[in-house]
Amino acid sequence: MGSPVEFDAPSAPTGLAATGRNASVMLEWDEVADEVTYTVLRAESGSDDFNTIARGLHTTAYLDNTVTPGVAYDYKLVAEDASCNRSVPSASVEGETVGNGMTAWFPLDNSMDELAVNGWSMRTHEDPSFRAGYKDGIKALFFRKTQYAQLPYSAFSGDSFSLALWTRIGAASEGDYLFSTGVSEDETLYLTPRTEGEMRLVAVNGDVTRQIAVPAIQDWNHVAIVVDGGDVKLYLNGECVGSDDFSDAMPQCRLLSYLGRGHGLKDTYLTGYVGDLRIFNHAITPETVKETMTGEYSGVSQIVDDAEVVAVEYYSPQGIRLDAPAPVGITIVRTIYSDGRVVTRKVIADRN
Repeated sequence: MGSPVEFDAPSAPTGLAATGRNASVMLEWDEVADEVTYTVLRAESGSDDFNTIARGLHTTAYLDNTVTPGVAYDYKLVAEDASCNRSVPSASVEGETVGNGMTAWFPLDNSMDELAVNGWSMRTHEDPSFRAGYKDGIKALFFRKTQYAQLPYSAFSGDSFSLALWTRIGAASEGDYLFSTGVSEDETLYLTPRTEGEMRLVAVNGDVTRQIAVPAIQDWNHVAIVVDGGDVKLYLNGECVGSDDFSDAMPQCRLLSYLGRGHGLKDTYLTGYVGDLRIFNHAITPETVKETMTGEYSGVSQIVDDAEVVAVEYYSPQGIRLDAPAPVGITIVRTIYSDGRVVTRKVIADRN
């Protein structure tokens, strides 16, 4: 039997709070009553044009990772009971992204989990397959001629960003695409690890093309792309191997981003491997490039010795806030210091 029909609307939700992260906004609120679901409404600040961004929520938290950096938003909540009675909207709160940092971290070590607490996901065209990675005991995502992966839509939306990863290129990878972002083959930034004996980082915007070309790679290598406005640098195994001004060729819209393919219909997919993928919403330093390569990067490049811990937050890999570390499995621990810096790390608890 279903719930009895009644006509009294639930109370409006209270306690709505918005906490900005470097690529998302976490919303939390007080519980209204049992058997109530929640709808989240969002509008750009100062606008009354609210749109539904989530409905049917049973929890009292929601991670909005569809925000645009630099844009402030107003949020409201509506509660709905089992008889479809809806409350009046809650009081609105404002939220926006804050700070620079690592916005996505996909270790790709036998799973597609993302560990940077923004709740982003990477979708593969086919079921993911993992093979031996760049060091013993580590696996990596395997790409074949029919496989590619789509990265989060807003991963490279800012003027400055960085991408770092480990990769091994297959023998039959001539002209294959390791990475691309843009909207079409006429408006794109892409990296081909082996084209006519060269690794090429290329930007195309209409009739304008710019590129950085270095000797082609094979085997396992660490590759990083660092974009600071129009200034672009390419790193290989921790060293800057090329730089140029891409200002007039950088695609203005970078909505579609891929691993293993380009934006052309006839582009060939990658044959190779990708591991330990990290995305940043700023131009990382040469020191941070090396730290991502060695695995020493933990969320910040440096912590002042006398900085005190202000707060410690715990999250599931899906970005849901926890009261304490999970007794089993992965917990993301976010430590906030008095100097404003943040360290994010992964903790794995075994069943034993």
